[in-house]
Amino acid sequence: SLIEMTADLQQPESRKDAAAPSTLPWRVLIWHIPLSWVTVIVAWPVALIVTAAAVVKSLSMSYRCAALSLIVSPFFVLPVYSLASGTIGYFCGTARLRSYGLPGPEFWNLDREARCHRSTSGCIVTGTEVLTHTPNNAAIRTLVRAFGPTPGTFHGAYPTKRDVSELLAKSARQIGVSELQQDPRQIGLSVQSDLGVYTEDRRRIGVEQQVLRWAVFEDDTIVVADDTRALLYDAATGKRYALYDLPSSISAP
Repeated sequence: SLIEMTADLQQPESRKDAAAPSTLPWRVLIWHIPLSWVTVIVAWPVALIVTAAAVVKSLSMSYRCAALSLIVSPFFVLPVYSLASGTIGYFCGTARLRSYGLPGPEFWNLDREARCHRSTSGCIVTGTEVLTHTPNNAAIRTLVRAFGPTPGTFHGAYPTKRDVSELLAKSARQIGVSELQQDPRQIGLSVQSDLGVYTEDRRRIGVEQQVLRWAVFEDDTIVVADDTRALLYDAATGKRYALYDLPSSISAP
């Protein structure tokens, strides 16, 4: 009949209309991914608005697409990656506490509590550091409280700057720069130590002063110093783990 024929002609169009809404959430996802990742680098509040809009729009049509919109956004990926980086780094002994800004000489010292070193993302602050730095640092600090200092790093007696100043004032001995480079065993360091480090350290503390002072702190740390800086070495491995700028009041006469 005419009515049946009309219904048959309208059926494909109705199917097309019914299918259209199901593709809309995925279209939202397609434009949301590149837009949120590009804007998070230059203007993270814009990326946050884009992500929130995509999640809300998708939520009204598909819970799965809404969840996916959140999961692929930088506000989920970056913190998860940062958290995983801190966790893996802790157990591998390669963890770094992340910071930003121009670092000073003592910035690179081993952290006294976590017993890992630090890294900086530089002087340009984008605001996304809360996503890339905070989870990493939180993971490291939590694992340190739960399991102890970072594995594979220096765990011995770690002198403060005051300890070093008093040690050098009371019991420092002298050694020539050339003697130290030729045979580090004279001050208790291993021949297998990275001798390239001593060359680098000479530029820092011995380029003008040819005689250095050294002392041992509680059998764990070997301190080598000139009149301006002190370098702290792990007595067991010969690796330097800290540097202190010395106050002029304790400089050698």
